[in-house]
Amino acid sequence: MASDNVSNNENSNLLERFYNYDWSSTSLGPIDSWEPQIKSILNLCFKSGFPSYIYMGQDWITIYNEGIYSFFFILLTCAIK
Repeated sequence: MASDNVSNNENSNLLERFYNYDWSSTSLGPIDSWEPQIKSILNLCFKSGFPSYIYMGQDWITIYNEGIYSFFFILLTCAIK
């Protein structure tokens, strides 16, 4: 990975929330302590156009990309009809 950041998509509100979240208050610890392999997997997830999510840690903390919003919007729209 060229950068130590998980992703550098400047237009993403989700990524802004991801980086502003206090991960040190979770069982995952601060992002700086995460393995490079985890950061690479998250980078793939965030850059993917497909709805994706990853469960991490003993607490099954869920990290997801913006495609999940579209996926659940379609499901909810179909369920309402």
